[in-house]
Amino acid sequence: MSDSPSPTFSTWLQNQFLAWEASQGQRLTLGQFARYLEIPQTTLSTWLAGEALPGSRHLVRLAQKLGPEVYQAIPQRQTPPPSSPPPPPPPAPE
Repeated sequence: MSDSPSPTFSTWLQNQFLAWEASQGQRLTLGQFARYLEIPQTTLSTWLAGEALPGSRHLVRLAQKLGPEVYQAIPQRQTPPPSSPPPPPPPAPE
């Protein structure tokens, strides 16, 4: 799992649960959804709470089960701009 939380991903995942539940034609539990996704329920709960994001292994599984839209629900990691190189040393005295 990644460290940065994402309300956008948790909202997307909640909507996916509701759509999956509707497609099943009955009220289901998050435990059942976790089993469908083949992930631990604690992991699912962490994602739904916005406390973490799935790592690459879980992203592949989510894409297989819920569709490639999962990749748009995950924010792109921001990489810090490269730092400026240090100034060159002063010329040696002659």
